[in-house]
Parts: sequence; structure tokens; C-alpha cells
Amino acid sequence: MSPRPQCPQVRPAGQPVGGFTLIEVMISLALLLILIVSSFSAIFTFRSSAGSMATYTAATAVVEGRLEAIRNATYNPPNSPFLTTTFVTNFSEAIWLDKGGTNLLVPGTVVCQIQPVTDTNGVRMGHLVTATGTFTTRGKTNVITLQTLVNKFSGGQE
Repeated sequence: MSPRPQCPQVRPAGQPVGGFTLIEVMISLALLLILIVSSFSAIFTFRSSAGSMATYTAATAVVEGRLEAIRNATYNPPNSPFLTTTFVTNFSEAIWLDKGGTNLLVPGTVVCQIQPVTDTNGVRMGHLVTATGTFTTRGKTNVITLQTLVNKFSGGQE
């Protein structure tokens, strides 16, 4: 058997050529464009969510820090800050500083309210400490509120 010679096939005029039509190419490009746009939209949304979560986490850490500072104070009522009446303190805080560390990018306030708590028989249970931080970023106000009870059995007391 002799090998068959490889000749280019000649097709008669008017027969379709194998390949993609213009409609198929346009549909493929449209689907690719939708995929690219949705990918960029998802990346932008995830980036924005991560920034918001970072701001919320930093603000929560500042409020918790103020709460822990009060918890570490020696509990000896009626000495300050654990008085027989409600005691309120205001602190100016910031959760982001510029690269130089000199300008506050997101200033806010932390308000700490310390109020005495008694049971139904009038026996003093301790003091309820409520710390509320308010920070405004990109037009959105984040309010974080944390509470704890401080008494002679709290951590760090003698």
C-alpha cells in the first residue's frame, strides 16, 4: 500500500466553512464582558466591606480599652469613679492616624457611665459600667456600646 498523498481539499463555492459566526463571537464577548464587570464589582464590594469591618473593629477596641481601664481601677466605693450616684466621663479618641501619627483621621468620643447597682433588697451589687463610642467615617456613624459589672470580685481587685 502506498501512502495516500495529502492534498489540500478543495471545496466547492457556496459551501460553509467551519468556524464561528459573527453572532457566536458577539455572544461570547458579551458573556466575557459580564464576567469581567461582575468580578470588578465583587472586588470593589469586598474591599469596601473589609474597610468597614476594620473601622468597626478598631472602634470596638478603643471602647473596650476604656472599659478595661475602668475595670482596672481599684474598687473602693464611694471613691471616684465608683460613687453613690451615676458618674459620667467623656474621652476624645481616634481610631486612625495619618502616616506621620500626628493628625487624627477618624476622631470620635467615648462616653463612660458608671452607675451603682443594687439588688431587690437594696444590697449594693457593684457598679454597672457602660462605655459608648461614637465614630463617623465616610458619612456613616458607628456606635459601639459595651457594658460590664465592676465589684469587689472583679479581676485585679484585692
